[in-house]
Amino acid sequence: MQTADHDAQITASLNGVAYSSDYKNWKIISITDKYDGGSMRVVYANDIMVKAIKSGTIPFPDGAKIVKAVWGKQKPDAEGIVRPGNFQNVQFMVKDGKKYQQTEGWGFAKFDGFGLKAYGKTSLFDRTCINCHRLLVPENDFVFNIPTKNK
Repeated sequence: MQTADHDAQITASLNGVAYSSDYKNWKIISITDKYDGGSMRVVYANDIMVKAIKSGTIPFPDGAKIVKAVWGKQKPDAEGIVRPGNFQNVQFMVKDGKKYQQTEGWGFAKFDGFGLKAYGKTSLFDRTCINCHRLLVPENDFVFNIPTKNK
């Protein structure tokens, strides 16, 4: 089990988004399959994000956080079941309208592999993230995988 001490040893993303294993205690809001990338994802949300989703609040409030834990996927077995493959990364989105104005109020981060190495060679890496989100989900405050039914 990872601890706060372990989390502190992981270098934050170049835009300041820190890794925190606490996401594993958040609510799972979605499970997705990215066919073009050959991956499976479990999507977690903190309490602020869950409350906003349940109430239909868009844009999401500052403090909202969403995390995708990403695995590769194996080929379907004889019964058609697809199982997770190797762990790939953990992706964070953190809402802070003032700090992340250039990326529509969202701080993006990706921590790769078992070492959870922060992705990006320059602090502008997050422009690639937001450009995709701007293109595909502007109506959802730039967030993929929002559940369509909330109970």
